[in-house]
Amino acid sequence: MWQFCTFTLRKVCRGVLFGAAITVAIITLSTIKDSDGFKRISESSVMVLKQEDTKILVQELDGRKVFQIEGLPTGKIKEYKKHFQPSTLPAKVKAKQAKKVAETYRKRKKVLLKSCGRSKYHRWAPGMQLIAVPDKELTVCVVQKAGSSSWHRIVYDLREPSGTWNGLGHQLNRKHGQKLPDHEKEKLMKSKSGLRVITVRHPFARLISGWNNKMHKNHLLDSTKILTTLKGIEEYIHRSKPDQDHIIAFKDFAQYLVDKGLKGVDIHFQPIERLCQPCRFPYDYVTKAETSQQNLWWLLDRVGAVMPTFTKHAATGSGENATDIAKDPWQLDKRVMTAFFKKLPFETVVKLKELYRLDFERFGYTFDLNTMTAGDIID
Repeated sequence: MWQFCTFTLRKVCRGVLFGAAITVAIITLSTIKDSDGFKRISESSVMVLKQEDTKILVQELDGRKVFQIEGLPTGKIKEYKKHFQPSTLPAKVKAKQAKKVAETYRKRKKVLLKSCGRSKYHRWAPGMQLIAVPDKELTVCVVQKAGSSSWHRIVYDLREPSGTWNGLGHQLNRKHGQKLPDHEKEKLMKSKSGLRVITVRHPFARLISGWNNKMHKNHLLDSTKILTTLKGIEEYIHRSKPDQDHIIAFKDFAQYLVDKGLKGVDIHFQPIERLCQPCRFPYDYVTKAETSQQNLWWLLDRVGAVMPTFTKHAATGSGENATDIAKDPWQLDKRVMTAFFKKLPFETVVKLKELYRLDFERFGYTFDLNTMTAGDIID
């Protein structure tokens, strides 16, 4: 399936793949930036993977893989989106619903504590996705593909009320959280009036969403960075032909995770257990992406925050479209999960569920292996 060749600086490499000549590739290795800066490399190998509308160059430089994706069309790319606005309820309606919503959050915390057992050791560990607004006593563990961008916007607006939200907001929030003095972190963890929030989503819905977004041809910069960190992924690209929008089929990506495990994968695919350490931090509130429209207002009102619109993406190849997204987001997620997971080998699904087992248990999510369907959200 692949053509290997070796070349020196500025040497032309040719090969034949699938019975057709590969376009000549000329690569100046001296312009490739290594982790320590610009570094001249005298020799390397290149693997060329090709389908009708995609060419992927996989270069091995000093023992690591570097991916370059070329020749992608723009006319065929589709990525369905829908913008949602959280509920804006009148004060009288909120007053009637407040008790019910508070009970929902209480039940979620109870499920989490029961799963964690007697663990009482609390810490603000490096690597946790914690961002904070000390003045509001608000701490949030943001989970990628579970409303993280919306939460970053909320936290940034609370920290910098006169600032302007832009693409740097995520990075600024993370740096702020990491650099908080220990006494501030301790106060946020122990405050009886504080809001300590963890954001979650069904593990399989989050996995599909991560693949759809990060392996989509609309996001090649992200894709190439992520591929470079996935050791051995080049052996899985084009095992089966991807749909026209993605650089690797979901089936092959899922099999890679099962074969290689989740250690070292990009944060979009890491379990929430690892990103937020839910049994090692005193979270009081579990917010579920599936029901944010209905009950997130209760938390936001407590800190005087306003939820911006958030975007729902639908994975192409699932049979859904923009009209479908406008319906109940959770019902859409359920249909998408069934459509994708029914196409996977049964044993692969079993192993994926085991990889994300603690995320299922901690947050009350289910998935029926017989019907390949997710259970309803029951709070």
